[in-house]
Amino acid sequence: MKFKRKEETMKKKKLSKFKEEWTEEKDSLEPESEKEEMEESRKEQSAEEMMEEDISLFRRLFPDVSSDKIPEEVWKRVEAGESLAAAYALYSVQKMREEEAIEKVNAENEKKAPPRIRHDGADKVYFSPEAVKAMSRSEIKKNYDEILASMDNWN
Repeated sequence: MKFKRKEETMKKKKLSKFKEEWTEEKDSLEPESEKEEMEESRKEQSAEEMMEEDISLFRRLFPDVSSDKIPEEVWKRVEAGESLAAAYALYSVQKMREEEAIEKVNAENEKKAPPRIRHDGADKVYFSPEAVKAMSRSEIKKNYDEILASMDNWN
């Protein structure tokens, strides 16, 4: 009896071991190309869905921008993996900052520049700091408003 039980136990062990090996072997025998094809198909499907979502988001965020108005640098970022909406938003912010910087420099330059000459016949008088220092009190009093206007252009 003992011998029979041992034999049955050994058979069960061998059978379970065989099942494990067979399952592992079966999994390894499944064509990798099928697995890869399925994964690739899922990726393509999800990529298409993501692209549709991205286009939808872009249209909601930028309804006035058509595809022919999207600059090449944005398309390059999209090709590199960024979403269209994100790439265009970054582009827009970058352009806005550049324009703000230009406006700031122009405003600073305008303050430093000598006054513009009017072409309507009325001359605007500009006094430099040196010219004001060389004036007498009566000249300063006489030209006080023009001196104040000139001071806006001094450093």
